[in-house]
Amino acid sequence: MVSNFKRMVFVTILLGFLLIVAVVTFIFAFIEPYRKTLYLIISGAFLLPYLIILFLKPYYFIFDIEKDKIVVKFYHAHPFISNYSQIKFPLQQFDGYDIRGWLVPKLILKINTGKQKGKYPPVSISFLSKKEKQKLKEILDNIQNNKNFN
Repeated sequence: MVSNFKRMVFVTILLGFLLIVAVVTFIFAFIEPYRKTLYLIISGAFLLPYLIILFLKPYYFIFDIEKDKIVVKFYHAHPFISNYSQIKFPLQQFDGYDIRGWLVPKLILKINTGKQKGKYPPVSISFLSKKEKQKLKEILDNIQNNKNFN
């Protein structure tokens, strides 16, 4: 199993903190007009890293093999917005994978049902550590190499 849960708990708390401080200081800019510029600068200083982290698409990512199925669970780490998604398909249908992107790497799983070939939508793996990415690649390569074709 590959999971980035511990890292994403920190990222979720950080996103919430950055957003709350940015919004509060922005509001203070209009309450206290004498220090408006200072509060706007502080608000921008907290909003910029928040936006950068959002650009990197922070996802909780869980990859597991349950019996004879590949299961990929992922959802956004934003503290106020979460959209849970899951990809689940039999091992026999696995037809390879691609990891594309440098700054925001994405995993694309390919399947072959026998009648059709397809690709699942890309899943951001930007917040997996190097070790976790390597483990994920090893597992996927192992599945691809040890697969019995009927």
